[in-house]
Amino acid sequence: MESNKQRVVITGLGITCAIGNNKEEVLKSLYEGKTGVGKITLFEAEKLTSDMFGEVKADIPYRVRELDKPSRMEILTDRLIDQLLEDSGITAEEIDSLDERAIMSMATSVGSNTHLIEYTSDIAEGKYIPQRFADYPKYMVKPFQDKLKIGGQYFINNSACSAGTTAICTAFSKIRSGECDLAVVVGIDPATEFSTYGFNSMKNMNKGVCTPFDKNRTGINLGEGGAILLLESYEHAKERNANILAEVYGYGIGNDAYHRTSPDPTGEGAYRTMKMALKDAGLKPEDIDYVNAHGTGTEHNDAMELKAMEMLFEGNKEKPVVGSTKDLTGHCLAAAGMVEAAFCVMAINDKKVWGNNHLTEAEDTENAELLNKPYRDKNVRYAMSNSFAFAGHSSSIIIGQCG
Repeated sequence: MESNKQRVVITGLGITCAIGNNKEEVLKSLYEGKTGVGKITLFEAEKLTSDMFGEVKADIPYRVRELDKPSRMEILTDRLIDQLLEDSGITAEEIDSLDERAIMSMATSVGSNTHLIEYTSDIAEGKYIPQRFADYPKYMVKPFQDKLKIGGQYFINNSACSAGTTAICTAFSKIRSGECDLAVVVGIDPATEFSTYGFNSMKNMNKGVCTPFDKNRTGINLGEGGAILLLESYEHAKERNANILAEVYGYGIGNDAYHRTSPDPTGEGAYRTMKMALKDAGLKPEDIDYVNAHGTGTEHNDAMELKAMEMLFEGNKEKPVVGSTKDLTGHCLAAAGMVEAAFCVMAINDKKVWGNNHLTEAEDTENAELLNKPYRDKNVRYAMSNSFAFAGHSSSIIIGQCG
């Protein structure tokens, strides 16, 4: 790494998803291999081909009609911010004092669409409430302005299911270049009928719990939730005596432009993105101990991702352990990369790798190990997290022990 590049570390973590509402609950579920995927309770599912979904288990309303009450997304965001402040030991006043040297990077696919849905519902009922439409963009960033006083740049990433990982990449790049000292990175997507019926139209919804990388896999489960990370320059973290959880080493971002929804079956685009991440980190394929795969449980994604990893890790003396955690959480869409990066941080700190809990007949691989149990003890020096998305978007990030 060039001497003028800042090292970037992770000093705080918050998470809420189908397997827990905080880090402790989520970690317990990872150890137990406990899935949070079950029957949808938030909205009617009789027109869907599957009623299985990874819901957040919390008393939060699905829809909020009142203008003066927070939406599901705002409540989830607020809770993540509280977790981050507690876990990182930083205060809003400290962030405020950094002014433009503190930034926010966010990933979402739903965003403030819940407010637009209520706006169109009002019109269908013969009501016209222009405030609901006029104000909706502010709801994504308002919690960060109100509670964290972030004075620098705000980035909102909407690159579908790769957005969460890309949001980390954006923040990492800004800190590494010396443009800022600290970044709050969040990925969040609450459940909506809008997204669920969209995926349902592609006829790839699993009627049970999804089984990534299984020869008999039959489709995806959707999920909801989010995660939040505090990234800092190493110097800033040491200056405030922060507890360093992990270090970010490099990333790759790509787009193979193959199809609107289908991945390139050759795996070439995903391979190039992972290879780019390794080069950016100054690492070799054999340095990777664990891959948290995108692994959706669909026929085409899993086949493509395995092909890409077979190319990447060809010639390794030791196979990296590959696991997908989407059979536990469901696919959290734009938040997936953030949730799974948090899982990588937990793997590094607990010296564990997370497996494929519902894998019974694994696809054949030569260069990667598909772990078929909740976890295995392993000293994780470097973990890679992959996110692939519609329209060819791809992103990979490498997180490891603080060197």
